Amino acid sequence: MYCKSCREPVPLDSKFCLHCGAQITSQGGTGPLKQPGGTGPLKKVNGEINEKPIEWQYRDYMLPFNQKVSYGRAWSAYDVSLHFWQNNQKLILSELNKLKEEGWEIISEVGPAGFKIEESNNYFSNNFTIVEFRIKLRQQRSCE
Repeated sequence: MYCKSCREPVPLDSKFCLHCGAQITSQGGTGPLKQPGGTGPLKKVNGEINEKPIEWQYRDYMLPFNQKVSYGRAWSAYDVSLHFWQNNQKLILSELNKLKEEGWEIISEVGPAGFKIEESNNYFSNNFTIVEFRIKLRQQRSCE
């Protein structure tokens, strides 16, 4: 299936385009672009229309932390993830830049939402374990 707005390929069950963010509607023309004469779908590769099908390779990038911290009762898991993002974003962004240089594209949100945090509460404080930072990546490959 292709986005009507930017004409990039999107998964069949998508509600929004991964490339431009446009809403994908099942009504009216999100189908493949056809070549003149109806010989098959066209694909865009680096902004150019190409007849070769595109494959995506997906992977998760994970940076383990496994760090236990304790904060006062007023702290939430969001506060902790924001605090850890502010303190570790230089390290994380440098790692992500290395992945971009290898041809990987980031397809999930980069920021505090990438932290996996486990929470346990007691009467006096909230105890958190910052387990990992994880985002989703994809890399484009042309089929031959």
